[in-house]
Formats: sequence, C-alpha cells, structure tokens
Amino acid sequence: MVIERRQDRSNLSHSHSLAGVLLETGRYEEAEREETAVRDWLDGRLGRESPQALGARRVVAEAVWRQGRREEGERLMREVEGIVEGTGEDSPYAVYRDQ
Repeated sequence: MVIERRQDRSNLSHSHSLAGVLLETGRYEEAEREETAVRDWLDGRLGRESPQALGARRVVAEAVWRQGRREEGERLMREVEGIVEGTGEDSPYAVYRDQ
C-alpha cells in the first residue's frame, strides 16, 4: 500500500487521489484498500462527520459495490446517510449537512 511507504503520513491527499484513479480504472480492490486507510486517518483527525471523511466513505462504498459486493456497498452508503442525518446543530460540519 502506498501509504505504508510514505515518509510523511500526515498528508493523505496523494493516497486519496490514487484511490480515485484506481476506482476510475477498474482496480476496485486496490481503491478500497487505499481509501480505507484515508478514511480511517480522517476519522481519527477530523471526525466521521467531516466532508473529507464522508467523501472517503463514499469512495470505499463505490469500490465495494463495483466489486460485486452490492449489499455491503449499499450498507456503507446507508452508513454515510446516517452520519449526515445524525450531524447535530452543534457540529462544526452542520453547515454542510443540507448540501
């Protein structure tokens, strides 16, 4: 995995971009692996409600779905919807909830 070879692991934008390219080129398992690491990192630093973490979740869900794991992909998308709907007014990300 690319993230494991990087010296500076504090910026995962490259891994996120790579996951997008992998997804677009049909390399779904690799995309899932890359973006899962990004998602986990974002969850720990920005929180699950952050737009960045939600975007990473969407990429993971799409990669899973495109692998033919439809039920799991749909479950992951429902999880994203649940996080968005559960974002409270006191959340710093509430402003993005209705977009």
